[in-house]
Formats: sequence, structure tokens, C-alpha cells
Amino acid sequence: MDCGGGGIKSALIGEDDRPLTPSLRTAVSYPFAPQDLLRIIRSHLAEHLALGSCRPHRITIGIPGIVRRGRIVYTPHYIREHGPHTKINSRLRDEWTNLHLAQLLESHFELPCLALNDAEVAACATVHGNGSELVLTLGTGLGCTFFTDGVLMPHLEISHAPFLPGMTYDEALGEKARTQIGSEIWAGRVYAAVRSLWPVFRWDYLYLGGGNTALLGRDTLRKLADFSARETGRENAFATIENSAGTNGGARAWALLPKPDTSAG
Repeated sequence: MDCGGGGIKSALIGEDDRPLTPSLRTAVSYPFAPQDLLRIIRSHLAEHLALGSCRPHRITIGIPGIVRRGRIVYTPHYIREHGPHTKINSRLRDEWTNLHLAQLLESHFELPCLALNDAEVAACATVHGNGSELVLTLGTGLGCTFFTDGVLMPHLEISHAPFLPGMTYDEALGEKARTQIGSEIWAGRVYAAVRSLWPVFRWDYLYLGGGNTALLGRDTLRKLADFSARETGRENAFATIENSAGTNGGARAWALLPKPDTSAG
């Protein structure tokens, strides 16, 4: 399951990391509570079972925000009354914050569950395990995850750090900003944001994914490739990844990120 601010996507993924059924997507209707997510997962699961010839034996779910040991520490979109960047709903905030999502899904669907940040799942479909690999995803907001020699580093919500005057990375680079200022100016912001993150991460490889990466344009993608090549000294230091990585990484996540012991959490 790949959960975004605008939609919930799912696919059945085989052990070879290939989809076994077509991807499904359901738009998120706000206000959006945990029970609404369960309803969508039930619906998707029923449709996948009708399309496929096998049953899933585990669940991987990627959620925007901070997820630790299967528990949601903070999620930015679902706690809001009318969607991303709108007023926080106190009831939804209480329902989502500190929710043990992995345990909820395990008890409801009677399947083992791995709950992660959504960019981390996408990264599992992408990283090669050599050197430092930064994965950024562009969609409702900015997703970010970092691997070193195949090991996931502690999650940092870079999206909520200050970027432009009075704006976080999320606010400056998210879908709402893109529709307000247009794709050309937005693409320039993305390029400036990547440059600003270089002193923080000094990656060996940079991957850009998410649904809005396709809207950057050739010039911006070329500039990003040139920048990464110049700073890292590697010609192949930059690549874009398919938007399907958010679901396709679900199987590999169990090998890269073994299910944590949640007995104490």
C-alpha cells in the first residue's frame, strides 16, 4: 500500500518484485480517519483477489510522515480537516498520532505487516546498496530517505525544515504550490532545493521519484544530473525512478528492512 495525501495505491507484488495484478488507486476524501484507510485496504484487497491467482501473505504500507517501529509518530496530511495544508482537526490528530498502524493491520487482516514512511518503501525498489543514496519524492509534499551501503538511516522530516522565507520544503515544493505558481517556476524551486540539500547529505547517488517528477521538464532534469555529476564526480550519480516504486518496493522492503521487534513499543 502506497498512501499519499491525494490517493491510496496498492498492488500485489511477487517475490521477484514484479506486480502480480494491476495497480489500484482510490482518491482520499477528507476528513480521513484510520477506519477510512482500513475500508480502502479491504476494498483493494477484495479486488486484487478477484484479479489474481494468489493470496498475499504479508502487507507493506508506506505512510507520509514519521513512522517508528510500526507506529505513526506524525503524519502531515490525514490529520487535517480538508486535506494537505488546511486546518488541523484535533480528533483526527488524536486518532492518527501514536497509532500503531502495523498492529492495527495485523489484527484486522491477520497478516504480518511492515509499516514505514512512504519514501522509504519507494527507496527499497531503487537503492543498490553501494555508497550513500538519497531518494527524494515529489507529490503532495516532499518525501526524503537516505541509505548508506544499503542500511536505512534514521528518518528525518526534511520536508518540514525551512526552505524559502516563511515556507518549508513541503510548502514550497508540494502539489499545492505547483498549481499556484506553475510547473516552470516550481521546477526551478526543486532544482534550488536539491542544491540546498547537497551540503547536508553529500550523496553518492541521487534518485528523484514521485508522481510530480514527470512534470520537471528535460532542462531541469539535465541540470540536476549535471549538478550531481559535478559534485560527486560520478556521471551516473542521478536518476529518476518510476512512480510505481511506492508499491513495487513493498516486497524488497522485508529483505532490506526486517520487521522490527515491536513488543516494547
